[in-house]
Amino acid sequence: MTALKYTFTFLSLLGCLCPLTWTSRAKRWLYKAYSLVILVFVQYMMVIAVLDIILNVENQDQFCENFSITVAVLISLYKMLNFRGRRETILMLINSLEKEPFLPMNTAEMEIKLRIEKTIQKNTIVFMLVLQTYLLVTWMSSLMRDLKLRKLAHERVWVPYDYSSLILYAVTYFHEASSLIVLSLMHLANDTLISGLMVLINGQLELLEHRLQNITGDHSQSVKACARHHECIYQFASKVNKQFRGILGFQFMASTSMACLTLFRITNMGLGTQLYEAGMYIICILMQLSYYCWYGNEVKLKSLEVPDMIFASDWPGLDKNAMKMLLLIMQRSTFPIEFTSAHIVAVNLESFMAVLKTSYSIFNLLQGR
Repeated sequence: MTALKYTFTFLSLLGCLCPLTWTSRAKRWLYKAYSLVILVFVQYMMVIAVLDIILNVENQDQFCENFSITVAVLISLYKMLNFRGRRETILMLINSLEKEPFLPMNTAEMEIKLRIEKTIQKNTIVFMLVLQTYLLVTWMSSLMRDLKLRKLAHERVWVPYDYSSLILYAVTYFHEASSLIVLSLMHLANDTLISGLMVLINGQLELLEHRLQNITGDHSQSVKACARHHECIYQFASKVNKQFRGILGFQFMASTSMACLTLFRITNMGLGTQLYEAGMYIICILMQLSYYCWYGNEVKLKSLEVPDMIFASDWPGLDKNAMKMLLLIMQRSTFPIEFTSAHIVAVNLESFMAVLKTSYSIFNLLQGR
């Protein structure tokens, strides 16, 4: 799918999605081996981060510094395993958008489709640039600050050997740098996939609006096609929510805890490169969550606009059967499309504000105010 081409590229680089052009058995076995290496690599990152908590952490500041790394690795690993376990189902869902009734039927609908695809691609590029900026800030500041002292950029990991020698330090430093890149790509791929599917659902509602306002020919058949399209959109959104509900719930909890602990760390920092790194880290966390909440909110609002779409159409000129079907569509639209995280929290702007308020409340609690 053109809209998610960048996301699919990132998933392929992470060993989660074999390129379609790799059809030979040798290439597929090679990709499976590569995929296994990436999986073991991420699991090793998880282990050394947890072992640092068990073996090395001695005070609150060290725990806060480690926690931001450990949670980022944990949720990255969860996202990877979730996609791997549900890969076939997710791909079937995405491929269903290339079939009736989701396909555009005329030039105007094709323009809507192209505009939606450009929105998804632009969001992916913007998110990628923000993550690249964070990586650049982190590693440039680390090179200026830590290289002469033989310190790692993120020291809150357990290393099972002495890396004081130049060769071992270079290997360990390169491993940490590549680890951060893998983590960033995993978050980028999954976050743009979920938010991209939300944008596609919103685009389908725009296609439905165009079709309701341009009913021609046999009125009953045209309205029946709109009713079928409307129901298919609901079913598609329900399946998407089912596949990613766990990730959304985990992301909400992780973002809340990481934001408040990072704010707590910032209060103990002076002006310097570490302050800029922590600031960029918070921006990335909030950007992840804002993508979900913004487009989840847009889908909900758009699904509630269906009655207004019908009233804006030429409904007085339709026959009775067509009007009855429009009433059924309006009745169905009283229950909006709403994404939820772990069956508890709705994914919308209100939840995003609740996360910010909760993070600030926990931050004040840690400060002892």
